[in-house]
Amino acid sequence: MGQRYAAGVGVDTTAFSTLPSEWTDAAPESALADSDVVAVLVGTVSVLLVKRSESVVALSNRCTHRGAPLDDGTLADGCIECHWHGNRFAITDGGVVRGPTTRPQQVCEARVRDGRIQVRQPDEQRTLRANPVASSND
Repeated sequence: MGQRYAAGVGVDTTAFSTLPSEWTDAAPESALADSDVVAVLVGTVSVLLVKRSESVVALSNRCTHRGAPLDDGTLADGCIECHWHGNRFAITDGGVVRGPTTRPQQVCEARVRDGRIQVRQPDEQRTLRANPVASSND
């Protein structure tokens, strides 16, 4: 089994994605003017931006289960539902509301400055993701 995990098979498909650690421009605030969700590329990571009344929430756009683009899914009841296998993630903290996935979505901090949406990885995720590949004797 150790070889499967080392090859990145059957694990969190976002394990090797690196979100920015510093505030980084993601999109103009107007990108969410006519939509509740939009996907943008921030560096090499696709980020899902979600409009919530007066704020913006940002999380990885790639489903942790099999990598589906979540912007093709459905937003309802504070969750984004993946259109491939029905995984549901809470948009506020990326928590799994319904599987089959067992891994939460990566969540970014988001803010609006001078009409631009900016995102960065939260401190606790920077620590957890610093070395996403665990050593194993499997």
